Order: sequence, then C-alpha cells, then structure tokens
Amino acid sequence: MEDYNVDTFGSGDKKDKATHLTNASVQKGHPQFKALKEQTILSMKQLGEYMVEHNSNIVKTEEEFDEKVVKKISEICRLIFESAKNKLERKYGCFELFGFDFLLDEDLNPVLVEVNTNPALFTDTQLQKEMLPKLVDDSVKLALQLHPVGKTNASAEVKSFVENNEIENL
Repeated sequence: MEDYNVDTFGSGDKKDKATHLTNASVQKGHPQFKALKEQTILSMKQLGEYMVEHNSNIVKTEEEFDEKVVKKISEICRLIFESAKNKLERKYGCFELFGFDFLLDEDLNPVLVEVNTNPALFTDTQLQKEMLPKLVDDSVKLALQLHPVGKTNASAEVKSFVENNEIENL
C-alpha cells in the first residue's frame, strides 16, 4: 500500500509497518486497507503474470516463473517435512495445516521466512474466499482418505496414497 522506502524503516508508523511487513494481519492495520485490500493478496498465477509483465529481465514466461519459483517452493516444503517427519507428532484421525511464508529475492529465489502451525484462514479478499474454503475442504477429504472411519491404523492406506501420488487428484 506504501512504496518501499528504507528511510522510513523503524519509524513505528502504521503505514511504515505495512510497507516493511507484508503479512495480512499487519496490512489490516493500514488506514487504506479496506479500500485497497484486494491488492494485498495475489495467487501464484497472478504473481507469475505480474513478474512476467513487470520483470521480464528476470523471468520471461509464466512457465519460467513456475520453474524458478513455484517448483523451488514446493521442493523447500518437501525438504522441510522430510527433515521434520520424525519429530512431528502423529495422531491417528487428526491433521494439521501449516503455513509457509516465503520472500523472493531480487533474482526470484524463494527464501523461507517461517513455518506457522496456526495459519490464518481469514477470507478478507475475494481470492481468499475462493482459495481457503477449497483448501480446508481438500484437507478434510485428504484426512478422511488417509484415516478411514472405524480404523485405528491406516499405514497401508497412507503408503498406497503416497506411492500413487494421489494428493494431486483430490
């Protein structure tokens, strides 16, 4: 909502926070949030289109954006779960959503900022209204497939699910 300016960093002003912190809960505090809220959230497709249009010196096509950004983000997420899989508590019949926050550097390299165990599921914008209910619905469907009703263990179902990469087919 505000143009980035290093001279204002640390001023404590609400506009300054909205300039330097891009998370949605901070943006809500900006005086112009209600008027500009639809500009605060982009889908990956919209971001790819924007980058091709405005940064063609870095990325020339949406396919190149997917290769440089989307696939790298997916791989980082996979590696995080692979490295943490033995530390995550496993409760049959339960599931948890994680929110991964990334920044992109000047060359569009994704940098993991944090992983949230309680990601916000607010639907302040039209994109969130379209995306988040589907995310929750798909998560519940996945949990029900992996944790069939009436069973106390579904290791065979989980193994089959992972081996057949059925997550893409929800």
